[in-house]
Amino acid sequence: MNNHSESVDNDELNAYPLNYLLHSNLGRLMRYYVQFYLPFLNGVRQEFSQQEQQTENPADLHEIYYTLSWNLSNSYFIIARSQKDYAPMTKIDKQIINCMTRVLKYLDVELNIPSSDSYSSFVKYRATRIHHRLVSLLHNTFHIQNNVARQKLLRVFESLDYEKALELSSPNH
Repeated sequence: MNNHSESVDNDELNAYPLNYLLHSNLGRLMRYYVQFYLPFLNGVRQEFSQQEQQTENPADLHEIYYTLSWNLSNSYFIIARSQKDYAPMTKIDKQIINCMTRVLKYLDVELNIPSSDSYSSFVKYRATRIHHRLVSLLHNTFHIQNNVARQKLLRVFESLDYEKALELSSPNH
């Protein structure tokens, strides 16, 4: 945006939240970079070390990847929850389902790691809540549909999400 008191066009207004998000994410990435590579910057540096050469291997960066996937899933969850709670169901049910599915995609990364800490429990709880919200959404959408084929499809998805929520919330999982 310019510093003058002129009118601002729509593109600049729409770009502001995106720029804010971009700078926020860049800041997080820079913070993660500093946390993991600071010892190399403070020490005497004479040549490119073997450890620095291996930093391109994604397996070495699993902590950063899991943190980023958690942050991304959290963002999608908040968007989908807000859309579900405050919007007319007839217009955006597909958007919400897509958003919640993205959240589950990123949470699957966390769920597939064997762990017994409280973070793992929180991830299971979050995934269970998302499946429960999807069941609720699909149930409400089912009742406003006039198309029988669409109702059957929604019923199948509803059952799958319900079973997954039960599986995640069971003590044996």
